[in-house]
This record gives sequence, C-alpha cells and structure tokens, in this order.
Amino acid sequence: MERDGGNGMVDEKGEPDCRLSIVECRMEDEAPELFNRQSTIANRQSPRGGFVYWMLLLMGLATFTPCVVLPEWREYQALRMAEQTERHRLDEMQRVVDRERNLLDAMQSDPAVIGRLAQRDLHFHRPGDTSVAVSVPLTATAPQAPFVGKPIEPPVALARARSYLPDFNYDALFCDNRTRPIIMVMSVGLIVTAIALFSGRTSVRNP
Repeated sequence: MERDGGNGMVDEKGEPDCRLSIVECRMEDEAPELFNRQSTIANRQSPRGGFVYWMLLLMGLATFTPCVVLPEWREYQALRMAEQTERHRLDEMQRVVDRERNLLDAMQSDPAVIGRLAQRDLHFHRPGDTSVAVSVPLTATAPQAPFVGKPIEPPVALARARSYLPDFNYDALFCDNRTRPIIMVMSVGLIVTAIALFSGRTSVRNP
C-alpha cells in the first residue's frame, strides 16, 4: 500500500483505499451527483430557463382557463335568456288576467256592458228595438311575433380582449365534450412540466 502522488492512499491493485481515506472516497463518489445538481440549478436560474418556465406556464393557463370559464359563461347566458323568456311569458299572462279582471268589473257595475252582453249572449231585446243583420268580414288575427331576448354581453374588459382575438368558433373548441377534456389534460401537462422542471430550488450541501 502506498501513496499515489498525493492523491490518496492506493492498494496493490492501484485502487483508492477507502479504509484510510474515507472522506476522499466519499467526495469522489458524490462529485458526479453534485455536478449534476449544480448544472440543474444553473439551468433553472438561467434567463433561458426562466423564459421557458414562464412560457410553458402561460401556455398552460391560456388553454386551461377558457375550458373552465367559457362553459360557465355560456351556461350563465342560457340561464339569463331563460329568465327573460319566463318573465315575458309571465307579463303576457298578467295582461290576460288584467283584461279578464276589467271585464268582470264591468259586468258587475257597468249597465251598458251588461245590456250588451244580454243582447249578444241571451238574445235580449228591448221593446221597440229592431235587429238588423250585418255581415262583418272575418279578419285573421296576426300571429304574435316570437320573443327575442336581449343578448347578454360580457364585461367590458372581456369584450375588449375578445376584439383582439381571431374570429374562431371557440365554443366548439372549449365547450365541446369531445375536445374540452383533451385540451384540459394537455394544459395541466404543460403546467406540471413547467413546475417539475424549473420551479424547484435544490440546496447544495457541502460535504
């Protein structure tokens, strides 16, 4: 057993003797691992690594957020339109109820209305009255126009941001059950990749 040029104790086979130089052997064994850890930290702290981290994170958020927000917004719009339709139907029913209530009040208190109803429905005639048959052409009642609700506009900030986006059918992309899960999985994959590769900070401990 002899010393190899000041690099530590070696045995007859020329290999380091870890029995006499435990610290040196441990340092030699941990050197590659420390180098890899330092290289990883350098890559994470480099400007290029930070750019890639934020790019992956923003891409993931930019595709994941519409998959969550846009279906909720469409559902909210559908609920508001259904509310407008029901309110219009209730208003129509209220007008019918008011008209019938006015007719009932007139039948109870207005002699002219009572006499007119008696002549029309009960064929009542006062003495000296003369009945004259008059042909009245039937007029078709105009069909009621379908109700068209007021469109539900998004907030001003979202509408302004939407004006800068290209004209595309985003509902088919972010609301369709066939494409929405795929985009969400890809978005989560981008975010997890960015966090796993670039966001960690490993502390190097000197031996």
